[in-house]
Amino acid sequence: MTDHGQDSNDVVIDEAVRRLPKKILDERNFRLLRAVQCSINHSILPKEQWTKMEDDKSYLDTYIAEVEKELAEKKEWYRTH
Repeated sequence: MTDHGQDSNDVVIDEAVRRLPKKILDERNFRLLRAVQCSINHSILPKEQWTKMEDDKSYLDTYIAEVEKELAEKKEWYRTH
């Protein structure tokens, strides 16, 4: 499965997801489970449950950037010490 254009096995994505606040993680898990359920049932969500483009927030990008920055700092530290 891919998420945010990345492999779900990606260390950066795994760490970013781990850092999500519980409420955001619960909402994410609910959306994933709902998508799987629709797929299993070969059904589509009712239109009133669709996410509007203007309401769609990129909740993981900040955490991905934070993890990537930390990994780059760690790599640089190991390179120079």
